[in-house]
Amino acid sequence: MLNFSVLHIITSEATGGLETYALQLISRLEREGVRTGVYCLRDSIVGQKIVASGLKVYPAHKRAKFSAKDIKQVLEIAKRENYNIIHAHTNKDMWLGSWAVLFNPKLKLIYSLYMSVAGKKDFIHRFIFSRVAALVTTSEVINSEVARHYPIDPSVIKLIRYGRDTEEYVFNNEKRASIRARWNAPEDKLVVGTICRIDKTKGVREFASSFLELSKENQNKIQIWIIGDRTVHHKEPNGNVVYEQQANEAYQFITDFIETNNLHDSIKLIPYQADLIGYLSALDIFVLASYNEMYSLAVIDAMLMERLVIGTNAGGTSEQIGKNERGILVAPNRADAIADGITEAVSHFKEYNQKATNARKWALKGHSWQSAINKFIELYKELLA
Repeated sequence: MLNFSVLHIITSEATGGLETYALQLISRLEREGVRTGVYCLRDSIVGQKIVASGLKVYPAHKRAKFSAKDIKQVLEIAKRENYNIIHAHTNKDMWLGSWAVLFNPKLKLIYSLYMSVAGKKDFIHRFIFSRVAALVTTSEVINSEVARHYPIDPSVIKLIRYGRDTEEYVFNNEKRASIRARWNAPEDKLVVGTICRIDKTKGVREFASSFLELSKENQNKIQIWIIGDRTVHHKEPNGNVVYEQQANEAYQFITDFIETNNLHDSIKLIPYQADLIGYLSALDIFVLASYNEMYSLAVIDAMLMERLVIGTNAGGTSEQIGKNERGILVAPNRADAIADGITEAVSHFKEYNQKATNARKWALKGHSWQSAINKFIELYKELLA
C-alpha cells in the first residue's frame, strides 16, 4: 500500500500534447495505486476530459499565477483529503502550488516542466522556486539549461522520459491507404507532415513556406500535411473556443499562403486527428519545425512508427535526433533550412531507412510507460522519506 497521495494541478485551457500527456500520466498513476485528485478548470477542454476519465476532480477558480481563492481551496482540499504531494503541470500551476506550500510546508511540490520557459532569477522567482522539491523534465539538454538559468538547486532537477504504449506503434497499411485517399495523396508522392499545435513557435509558417524553396522536381514528388488545431486561449461560458491571437495569425498565414500560391493540392491543412497511428502510417517523412522544442512527444511517436524525422537543431530535439544518426537536423526558424532537409530526405529516402530504424530502437529503449510510472512513484517516495 502506497503511503502517499497526490493532488495534481492542471488549470490549462488549451488542448495539446502537454495536456494530453498530463492526463495520461495521472490516469496511469491512479491505475498503479497512487491515490490521486485533479485540481482543474472543470469547464475547460482538458477539465472535461479529466471529468470523463473518472478521476476525482476539484473545480479550480481561475487560471492565474496568484489567486487567493485558489490557494485557499488547494490548502483546504489537501488538509481535508490528506494529500501530501502537489504535482503541478504548467508554470502557472507551479506558482499556485508554491503559494500553497508556503502556508503548509508539510506539502511537497513537484513541477513537471514540459515546455521551455525563459529562466528568471529575480527575487520573486527565487521566492517561488525555493519551494519546488523536485523539477522533472524529459530531456538532459533541458535539465542542463534549467540548472544554468533557473533559481533552483540543481540537486532537485530530475530526468524522467515520456512514457508511451510502445506496443501500439504498429504500421497500418489499410489506414494509410484510406487516409491518403481521403486527402488526395497518391502513393507515388512522399507525404511530408507534422502533427502539432498551429502556433507560431511550432514553425508551421516556415514549414509551409519551405515548399516554394524546393526545386520544381521535388515539389512534384511531395505533398505537405500540417495536422493540428490552433492554440486555445480560453473557452467562453457559451462553449465557444477562443484561440490565441498568434495562433490565429499563424493559421491565417498558412491559409493565405495556400490560396495565394494555388497550393491546394500540395499543402493540406488538416484538423487535429485522434487516430495518431493511422496518420503516422500515412506519412513518409515527419517534420518538427519548432523554434525551441523542449523534448517532443510527436518526434518520439514518429520514431516509434519508424518515420524518417527532420527536426530543428534547438532544445531537446537535437538530443532526440543525435548527430543525425536518428534523423536530420536543420536550423530553426528558416524555411530554406527545412527545404534543404526535405531535399536531403527525398534524395536519400531509401538509404535513410536506417536512420528511421535507429530512431525506433532508441525510442523503444527509453520511453515505456512502466518505466516512467516507476520513476515517478520512486520520486514521490523519496520526497516523503
